[in-house]
Amino acid sequence: MACCLMMNELTSSTAPQTGVADLLVHQLANHNATAHYDFRSDLLRSLEIFQQNRSLLAQHPGTVDLAAEFSSATGLSPRQFIELCLIIGVPYRMMNAGSLIADDPLFFVDKNRFGNMKLNDAGLTAFFGTVSRTAQELADYLPTQGERPLADTTVFQSWPVIRAADGERYYCCDIASLMDKTGRGLYWTLFAAASKPTKRKLGGTYGRAFESYLHDCVRRAGFAPDAYIDSPAFVDGAEVCDGMFTDGSHIILCEYKSSVLRADAKLSGKLELLEPDIRRKFVTGDEDGRKGIAQLSLSIERLLQGAPIAGMTERKWSIVHPVMVCLEHAMLCPGMSGYLNSQFDRASLRQLSRTKIAPLTLIDIEHFEDLLPDMKQFGFGALLDDYYRVHMRSMAGGHDQLVAFRRKNIPFLDDKPEPPDEKEAALRQFFHNLGARLFEDDDGTG
Repeated sequence: MACCLMMNELTSSTAPQTGVADLLVHQLANHNATAHYDFRSDLLRSLEIFQQNRSLLAQHPGTVDLAAEFSSATGLSPRQFIELCLIIGVPYRMMNAGSLIADDPLFFVDKNRFGNMKLNDAGLTAFFGTVSRTAQELADYLPTQGERPLADTTVFQSWPVIRAADGERYYCCDIASLMDKTGRGLYWTLFAAASKPTKRKLGGTYGRAFESYLHDCVRRAGFAPDAYIDSPAFVDGAEVCDGMFTDGSHIILCEYKSSVLRADAKLSGKLELLEPDIRRKFVTGDEDGRKGIAQLSLSIERLLQGAPIAGMTERKWSIVHPVMVCLEHAMLCPGMSGYLNSQFDRASLRQLSRTKIAPLTLIDIEHFEDLLPDMKQFGFGALLDDYYRVHMRSMAGGHDQLVAFRRKNIPFLDDKPEPPDEKEAALRQFFHNLGARLFEDDDGTG
C-alpha cells in the first residue's frame, strides 16, 4: 500500500481541479480498465476483426490485408502468434510468490519446452524476436523515447518477455501485457513491425474492419432489417452514423470508435496534451472528416429538421439517443462521459424540435456485445431509459454516467435470465483447434 501511495504521488497531477476536464486528466493516470476486461472476448474479437478485414479488401481500394501484413512483418500468422502467447502465458497465470522462492522450473522458458509441438525453429525464433528483448536492450531503448509519463508501461506492452543474457532462456515480466497481445495488442504488434507506408493505412483499415465486425454482431443477434441499419445515409448520400437502431418511437444513433488515446497524453496528467487527443478522435475529427460527437450532432440536427433517411419511411420520434461504442478502455474512466457530454450541445438541438434529445452514452465494446441479446429481446431504447433513470446525473454543462452501461447496472434486467455464454463455447473450440494444430501427431493422435 505504501508503494501504491508513493507511485500515486509521483504520477498524479497536483494542479488544482476547476472543472470536469481537470477531473478527467487527474483520473486517467490512475485508471486501469484492463484489470476488469475479459481477455476471452478480446482474443475472439481481434481474430474475427482480422478475418473480417479480408472481406473488405475488394470494396475499399488501399485497404491493408491485416493478416497478410502481420505474417509478412512477424513471420507468423495472427492465429499462430496468439497461440504461442497463450502457451507461454498459461504457466505464469498459475504462479505466485512462492513459485519464485522455490525456484519454480516453469519460470524460465527455453525452446526445449516446445519439443513436442508441430512448430519449427524458425517460427519460435520469429515469435521470441517479436515479443522479447534483453534487459539491457530495454534500458538502452527507454532514453530514446524522450520524456514519458512515469505511469507509462508501453515498453512492457511491446515486449512483455525478457531474454536472459545467455540468449537461450526467456521469462515473462508482465503476464497482463502478454495476454493483451492475444487481443487488441495484436493490432499494435502489427503496427510496431509494419513499414512506414503500411503504418499510415492501418488506422483506417482497422476502423472499417471494426465497424464491419459490429454490424455482423448485431445481425447475428437477430435484429430485424428495419430495427437496425448499418452505415445509414440520408437520401442525399451524406452519412448519418455508423449504426442505427430503432425501438418503437426511440431512435438510437451509434458511432463505432476503434480509436485509442496516446499513452503519453492520457497518462501525463497534463490537460494540454490530453484534450487535443480526445477532441481529434472523439469530438471533432481531423482532416479525414467529422468524427464522434461532431458527426452525431450534425446528423441529429438534420434528422430533427426532417431530412429523410434512405430506406426508411418517415416517422415521428419521441427521443433520440446518441451512443458511442468504444474500443478504448480509457472511455470508462470516471469523468470521461462528463467531459464528452460537456462538448455535446443538447441545448441547441432541443430548440429545433419537441423531440427529446438524450445525453450521450458511452458503451465499451465488451458490454455492448454482452447486451445485444437483451437489446434484441427488450429493446435498446428501453434499456437506455432504465439506465439513465438510475445512473445518469445532471452536471454543469451536460450529464455524466456514474457507472458503466452494462447488464448489472440496468435494474430492468435484474430478474431476467442471462443469455447463454456463447464466448465460452467459442473459446473452448479455439483451444480444441489449438491442441489439434500444435500437438496432434500426423495420424491424428495426441
